[in-house]
Amino acid sequence: WRLAMMMSLYGDCLVQLARYGEAEALLTESHRKLEEAIGTEDPRTSKVAAQLVALYDAWERPDDATRWRAKLPAEETGP
Repeated sequence: WRLAMMMSLYGDCLVQLARYGEAEALLTESHRKLEEAIGTEDPRTSKVAAQLVALYDAWERPDDATRWRAKLPAEETGP
């Protein structure tokens, strides 16, 4: 799970650089690995889902952002 977290940090940096395709690959793989290793309810897994929402918002892909937003705990999705 630690490697998956490092992948998510790098993916987040790539989002900031607008390298969305590369970020998408890292963040989705990171999320998959975290789900397998520590489960969907772990806050670290939710953090990567939130990073994916931010990616798709920045990339102007609202349908994908909505899909990932649905994976967030209720308190993180807002009103």
